Amino acid sequence: MKLHLIAFILLFSAGSISAQSLSVTAVQEHSSISQSQFPLFNGVLSYSNNSISAGSAEFFQPETWGVSPKGTKISLLKSEAVMNLISTDYEGNQLYQKELEFFEPGDGTLGIFPFDDGRVMTRDNVANFTLFDASGERIYSISNSTQSQDGERPSRLASDRYGQTVVFYNPVINYGETRGSRARVIFGEEDDREFFRDNEREIAQAYVTKSGSFITLLTKGSGDDRVHIYDRFGNMLTEFDIDSEQRGVTLHEKGEFLTTYTRGRVQVYNIVTGERLGSTSSRNPVLYATYLPEDDLILAFGGSENHGNISEPMMTAVHIGQRQIARADIDGALSMIDPARLHIERNSANQFRLSGLNRELNISAQF
Repeated sequence: MKLHLIAFILLFSAGSISAQSLSVTAVQEHSSISQSQFPLFNGVLSYSNNSISAGSAEFFQPETWGVSPKGTKISLLKSEAVMNLISTDYEGNQLYQKELEFFEPGDGTLGIFPFDDGRVMTRDNVANFTLFDASGERIYSISNSTQSQDGERPSRLASDRYGQTVVFYNPVINYGETRGSRARVIFGEEDDREFFRDNEREIAQAYVTKSGSFITLLTKGSGDDRVHIYDRFGNMLTEFDIDSEQRGVTLHEKGEFLTTYTRGRVQVYNIVTGERLGSTSSRNPVLYATYLPEDDLILAFGGSENHGNISEPMMTAVHIGQRQIARADIDGALSMIDPARLHIERNSANQFRLSGLNRELNISAQF
């Protein structure tokens, strides 16, 4: 459905409204972390174009690597005589090394997705995924190929932090002169459900809430962008059109509030009532934004990103009820290894933490 906009639009300018207070500081233990490091559960992972290291462990020229959501596990694919799946803890202590067949070194579609419980999902090629348990034993493999005669882009994975709700999706499927996409939720081996397929719309983003309760797709086609919201089983809850050129969306854990953001604009909707609660603009390109209903705040993190490095980072906070805005420049060199890891958590009233960067940031907003 086309979302009916019935609420006021918030228009802000630095000259017309004075902010109260907004401060953003790196957590103390991350203050000295460089742009080529990433915080772990305890310690840091250092990376470059040809190596990664944690604790006393160093691995040269891995095919691909990843860090689990809470930074407790590091996993990588490394080609020696054969391809190996290697997993370590946050101190670099090796948990296992498993030889893998049918993996092609140098395949640019290889991917790896470790979970904190030790399980690891690999993308073996353009469309095949394999799940391994905490000891490196194969649980199952699933092909996500659409068998399109005109080809498809590499399949992608989206999941909650604990790997309970897992979505495989084909962001682009070629159908002659048109391009479409599809998505399915994976429950286990030979147990899945295709919940989205469209021959004329591409999936720009698949987002699973932290709890795994909701799945959101952002799709693009002719005309407006579109948001599709499902429960964890792939049942459609709602869908609606929004302005084009969206970069991403975030859904509140209870599924009531949706935040959408373009390069320079953030908007918040109550998807139950159909209201647009508010909107704001950002001076720097928006990289992540969310709405915190307990504090009636929009928080938007922005900056210029280049190969993971972020320059001129800035935080914008908007109090919807009071119609006030605050902005704060962020000191220090920031970077990220994956935009999908960016997340703002509420610690207490008006106190928040941004994770997913090389430095976790404490945010304090007073209005």
